[in-house]
Amino acid sequence: MVPIEIKWTVLVYGLIASVLGLFLPMIILLIIVCLHEMGHFIAAKLTRFPVEKLELHLFGGKLITSKMFGNSILQDLWIALAGPMMHGIIFLFILLLQHMEVMNMDILYIIQFYNVLILLFNLLPIYPLDGGRIIQYLLQFILPVYIVQRYVNLISIFMIILSNILFFYFYFLSLPVVFISIYLLIENIQALRQITYLHWRFLLWKKQHIHSKHLKIKQISKHVSLEQILKAMYREKTVQYITLNQKRTYFFKDDELLHERFNKYVTFQTIEEMIEKK
Repeated sequence: MVPIEIKWTVLVYGLIASVLGLFLPMIILLIIVCLHEMGHFIAAKLTRFPVEKLELHLFGGKLITSKMFGNSILQDLWIALAGPMMHGIIFLFILLLQHMEVMNMDILYIIQFYNVLILLFNLLPIYPLDGGRIIQYLLQFILPVYIVQRYVNLISIFMIILSNILFFYFYFLSLPVVFISIYLLIENIQALRQITYLHWRFLLWKKQHIHSKHLKIKQISKHVSLEQILKAMYREKTVQYITLNQKRTYFFKDDELLHERFNKYVTFQTIEEMIEKK
């Protein structure tokens, strides 16, 4: 069973909720969050994706893993979708309890309210929520990983700001919404600051997971730097690059360029310089 780590923010929230007489809604909220994360955990275990622990925060749960990616985009999509799918099971369970009339209707209403609330919140197109991750994985089918990560983080920041403006205009900006928005903003700003490090991790992963079955041909200039090409690498596509130098045609694949980068420790070498050294 996965170890569960409860953060201090949850304990503080529990204390405040108890004082305000909201202990039952808080327990219901935490149970639904745990069930949501268990959906991710079960999907990860079924696909043999390593999970170290489950962290419970004030704003939800988070599975801590030792790997950046799964073995495929479809595997990551399945894990990301498994959390929201758990809410459908919870909904069916609520209907069963209503039919059996074994629980107070007011409590069932609270469970249904938080079930829908957490589902809709997690499907927002904001990283690192499930909706943001699903968009991220779908874009990785057609775009390079570096570009996807950058786009997803920038779009998430825009969506956070826009949703707060709309929330304030049509309703009112409550304290929980502000705290959640700040948390999500920090997550995305940190991801943008660490984008070079995250991309390096992807390249190391890519070096071990070359997908030769998805081959794409691309012509490049001999003046293009190796770093530019590395930033344009796809997750599940292997690109064969074609370049001309002194009327001669040269061919390079992703694995050759990754070998140059990590085995020979080349930094900003152009394709032309790499050809000349061969």
